Amino acid sequence: MTEAPRVDTAQLMELLSVSLGVYYGDFTVAAASENLTASQGKALTVLRRGPAAMRCLAETMTCDASNMTGIIDRLEKRGLVRREADAADRRV
Repeated sequence: MTEAPRVDTAQLMELLSVSLGVYYGDFTVAAASENLTASQGKALTVLRRGPAAMRCLAETMTCDASNMTGIIDRLEKRGLVRREADAADRRV
């Protein structure tokens, strides 16, 4: 069995950077093909795991809660998400 060539930290970081750039570029194009912004696409990706409170969505997506509200408003208007009240906490 032969050993894989060693990659130093700088090379690894460069490879990861390029890979992430390509991924996010492809993701943005895919979202746009469905008339979604990248943020709307990311929100849908997070929500595929299951329901989430707006505060949790905002934290996961590292954005302001008021921005998250706007993103969800637009997705809800298109019928892509549905808000439901939390039975245990009427504020959520």
